[in-house]
Amino acid sequence: MGVRLSEQTWPTLISKVRLGRDEYRVVRPARALRHAMLYEGRLGAELSVDKRAAVVLAMAWGLAARSPHSLVYLPLRTARPADSANQERLLDLVLLHHRLAFPVSRWKRVRALLGAGAPHGVRLPPQAFRRRADAVGEWEYAGKGYSPGDALVAAFAGASGLPSSLRAGGA
Repeated sequence: MGVRLSEQTWPTLISKVRLGRDEYRVVRPARALRHAMLYEGRLGAELSVDKRAAVVLAMAWGLAARSPHSLVYLPLRTARPADSANQERLLDLVLLHHRLAFPVSRWKRVRALLGAGAPHGVRLPPQAFRRRADAVGEWEYAGKGYSPGDALVAAFAGASGLPSSLRAGGA
């Protein structure tokens, strides 16, 4: 039997970061994801997660898809598997709604200004990712039609920006 996301509460921290006239709401896990890693491999960006991390990732994706004013930040650069030869370029994952129109160039400054954050619990509504019968490639999210692409994905490396697989012309 699968995990029902609507029965889960994701413990998060919420920070507000101001850059000039713009203010960004950043949601991130209250506890580190121990078994999740995003890295740039031979074939592009690769994600490895266990069951608990997969639930958190689904909750984060759902939140980003329905929250057009939030950046959902999953700090994954600290993970490294025991069998790693330390050759992978580790990445963080930031999910956001396309309407936010967040300039990727601002992420490092936003991340640097994150404070302790206020504790918050995220719950998704029942039937959060229900397939619509009348639409191909469209999903219904809590009664509203949306495309899974409404939540944009940006993977950020430490000091050098986007991985090559996510830059213009990449996958």
